[in-house]
Amino acid sequence: MAERADPDLARRLHAFDVHPSGPLCGDGPSPARDEAAAVEHAALRGCEALMAGLAAARLEHARRALRVAAAGLTLDQVPGTGWWVAFRLPPGAHATMVLRELFDLRDASALDI
Repeated sequence: MAERADPDLARRLHAFDVHPSGPLCGDGPSPARDEAAAVEHAALRGCEALMAGLAAARLEHARRALRVAAAGLTLDQVPGTGWWVAFRLPPGAHATMVLRELFDLRDASALDI
């Protein structure tokens, strides 16, 4: 966790070598400090009961990357059919989130067709 501006860290961030992270609340303290801790506390305001329940269930506090790079992304329109999308993700990443960023997705079950 960086405590002050670091040109090497900025370069690594831009190169997707390191990523900003967010909390997965649970038992134990967050490693976030100073301004980062203040931002996280403000974002989680109103979630105290949920956080207490996670801690009571003995889930460990952890961190998760707030971004992911989709490797080998290809996007091809198939006439009369739709789109062919291909990419690779690291373990734990969700393809549905990548698709949400690429397309204006809507739940077809909610449409009155």
